[in-house]
Amino acid sequence: MILLCQKRKVLSFEYALRNEWPLPECWRGAENQGGGEAAMGSLGRVFTILVVEDHSVIALEIEDAVRRNGGRVLGPAVRVSEALALIETGPCDAALLDIKLGHGETVYAVAERLRAKRIPFAFVTGWDGDFAEPYGDAPVLRKPFGEAELDRCLRMLIHRMLHPA
Repeated sequence: MILLCQKRKVLSFEYALRNEWPLPECWRGAENQGGGEAAMGSLGRVFTILVVEDHSVIALEIEDAVRRNGGRVLGPAVRVSEALALIETGPCDAALLDIKLGHGETVYAVAERLRAKRIPFAFVTGWDGDFAEPYGDAPVLRKPFGEAELDRCLRMLIHRMLHPA
């Protein structure tokens, strides 16, 4: 399920659409995007998604989804230092970030660097805690998630690449 925050409440993307709530500008149009390949066609090149995930099975599932949607995977990184190095040395169009990594690390430093470079990202997490400011408005894909929810999240990131805020 893809979630968004509105006035400190976490809401599902689908609930917001069903109830005709206004979406953040960067999300508008994502709900009508076709499959990943359709969105990819308008890019004219292969997109690269940074994956920061410390659980190998989940990382493999995300990698499969990125490839299924016509993209290339950067990573996966399991530590913040690895993710930051990948951002600086490899092409990165968007990112999927697990908030809580091993060794007590959180991914906020990676999110900060991505935001500074104007690279769209979404959090992928099973953590149900509050998000640190200024990331309360970032898209969130909650674990456990299904293939359809993951594909929708990727299409949303593709849309944000095409239409930056």
